[in-house]
Amino acid sequence: MLLYPENLESSKVCQIINEEMTFKMDDLFTLKEVQKLVNTKENLIELLNKLAEEGKIVKLNPNSHEVTILLDENFAVYNFINVPNKMKRKELLEILSLNENYAILRLYKYSLFWILISNDQDFNQNFEKKLKSIKFGEEPLKFDVTPFKVLKRNINKQIHHYIYQKETDELKACSSRKDSNNFKQNERKFSNTGSTGNTDALSWRKKSDVSNSSAKEE
Repeated sequence: MLLYPENLESSKVCQIINEEMTFKMDDLFTLKEVQKLVNTKENLIELLNKLAEEGKIVKLNPNSHEVTILLDENFAVYNFINVPNKMKRKELLEILSLNENYAILRLYKYSLFWILISNDQDFNQNFEKKLKSIKFGEEPLKFDVTPFKVLKRNINKQIHHYIYQKETDELKACSSRKDSNNFKQNERKFSNTGSTGNTDALSWRKKSDVSNSSAKEE
């Protein structure tokens, strides 16, 4: 699900989240990514409650209707690149010498890759060494690891990008309105000047009228 920290970098959640990793439920529901998963806000709240009950993923504040994504300092993402396409989750667990009850948060397939999530410090210290010894036939397992600091930095980079983009768009909008107002003011000035010019241009008629009137009186 896109709220999991390992998915945030490529998710549009970064458009609505702040630097404290908090966002409003209403803003979350406006995202098309979310509307593909849930049909109503009630379903979204139910899903968020389930995630909160799992622990160490999200925290809900029912009073402010806000959600905070939790990032443990021991959080690490393992991306397995060349696992055979037909391999099932149970088989992969056996090869990794893990079981369903082991201290890992998640193990799932994403596109052609498998992703394993852990926030257990002892596990992370030893697991990478184990991965280097695993082979599929004659080919060693190809993998990469994203630790907490790198993940946090990448997420913050995305958040800052969207904040900057939003502020830039707002400045452009303000500038555009200002230019439009200036144009209207200049247009009115031009019109007034033209009017004054026309008055001056007709002033000779007034003088002429006065002269003719004076002549008749004489």
